[in-house]
Amino acid sequence: MKTKFFFFSLATLYILSGCEKVEKTDPSPPIKWGVSPEFNASFSEHSFNYIDADVSELTSIKKLQDNSFILTGFYYPSTSYTLLKLNKFFYLEWMQDIEGMTRQVLESMDGGYILAGAKSHGGSLNHDGFLWKTDVNGEKEWENYIGTTLDDEHITTFIPTSDNGYLLTGGITQNDPDSQSDLFIAKVNGSGIESWSKVIELPGDNWGWSIVEVVDEGFVVLGTSSNSTGSNSEAELLLVKINNDGDVLWSKSFGSILSGYYNKIITSNEGGFAITATSLADEAYYNILLFKVDEEGNLDWTAVLGSDEEDLNHSIIQANNGDYVILGETRKHLDEPIIGAEIVDIILIRTNPLGEVKWMKNMVVRF
Repeated sequence: MKTKFFFFSLATLYILSGCEKVEKTDPSPPIKWGVSPEFNASFSEHSFNYIDADVSELTSIKKLQDNSFILTGFYYPSTSYTLLKLNKFFYLEWMQDIEGMTRQVLESMDGGYILAGAKSHGGSLNHDGFLWKTDVNGEKEWENYIGTTLDDEHITTFIPTSDNGYLLTGGITQNDPDSQSDLFIAKVNGSGIESWSKVIELPGDNWGWSIVEVVDEGFVVLGTSSNSTGSNSEAELLLVKINNDGDVLWSKSFGSILSGYYNKIITSNEGGFAITATSLADEAYYNILLFKVDEEGNLDWTAVLGSDEEDLNHSIIQANNGDYVILGETRKHLDEPIIGAEIVDIILIRTNPLGEVKWMKNMVVRF
């Protein structure tokens, strides 16, 4: 059963490479199989029906240069996070336990792997952001902590930077029982040693979810800002531009989106950035939102995408001709008298550079 769980998640990735290879003249191509090497996705337990009682979460998956896969997962109720390596035929090569909550895994420059997340240490009940480095076989080489034991830091995502280091973002709750989370950003070198960290204190409960490095030096962090906590609360999108030293150059907020789901930012071929998120429409069904903003974070346009069912965003890429391809999930609620009964399918949407839908496909996944 565990293998099927991972295959379901991998199937979500396979669709994307077909989109990138489609000719511009093909108005509605069939689903093609393969994996986009640029696509790194995270999924939560909300994304899938439970297939086995002891599997609750696949947190990250990445295609490697040799067409194999590296994954991080969570096994319930053991509270153990695991790093798994699958070959290109999806056979398990090895798995290693990880001492911490891992949210993302990347391939390091030496062929090993580096993971980011949160972990308690030093006898504290709070979490610190942490990086965990392994060799090519998943054996631990080092771990480093980001933050202080007095506060509660969680790393949600990180990216490699042009200076061979990493930029991390997430949230920090300072040592105050009434405190909400603030946006947390940190820069480390290739060995995981912290160069600097910043706490961006803005009104509300703020988290970072996605990062891009920009050509004029610096980074844009996409986050959410909410007046309440929880994965299903309403929030605004938060954009923060920082320089290479972490100084805030500008911040913008806009939109009404669902907090706690996968918001993604990419640089746009037209200049500026494209953003995907999930919105609660008519207080009944979720929709996928596509935003286009300029280089200063000003909103150019918004597109509401999806079917007549509940559609939630996962990620976005841009094709060579400027089209956007959005990957998400569609939840179809069943009429059966089962509490919370639903079917989760994969949805793939292709738009032109202005966010107008060219085609939309659903992939039905059943075991």
